[in-house]
Amino acid sequence: MHWFKILLISIYAFDALFVIGNIGKERKPIAPGDAIMNVITSALIIMGILHYF
Repeated sequence: MHWFKILLISIYAFDALFVIGNIGKERKPIAPGDAIMNVITSALIIMGILHYF
């Protein structure tokens, strides 16, 4: 179960970095508000997972 939590955290961290990297790029227009909300949501989920370690 420990490796599963690490995998989840890695996925959410990568997703947050991907969203941050997409801010300001013209390839796919993302509203800054949506990107920020995605990052905040990912951070909350990561903190929630870490809480159960």
